[in-house]
Amino acid sequence: MLTRTLKTAALAAALLVATAGASMAATWAWVDHDTYLYEYKNSSSDEVGYAWEGQKVKVLATSNSWAKVKANGDIGWVKKNKLDWQPDFVDFPGYGFGGGSFCAGGNNGSFCLSVGGY
Repeated sequence: MLTRTLKTAALAAALLVATAGASMAATWAWVDHDTYLYEYKNSSSDEVGYAWEGQKVKVLATSNSWAKVKANGDIGWVKKNKLDWQPDFVDFPGYGFGGGSFCAGGNNGSFCLSVGGY
């Protein structure tokens, strides 16, 4: 009986850890327009960093129309409308060489694949 209770408790603890880990996973966004990172949720506050268009940033928190992000080692607030929350998928033609390439990105990484061509 004690063994069964311990196994049940261990399984419950493992499920709790797995669920907590998934819910605390980092959120990512991509900068839609070059922007400064501000110390506070106010564009009149001090600039503490900069993020470039297309750059992937880690989102630490959100509040109304602002997001607290980490970019280039700096942490600051940016307007949410400066961010894309889903990556863009880009298709590049093969330029007549019989091949082509495409790039795709996701929350955990991105890749490009080229097929054919010279």
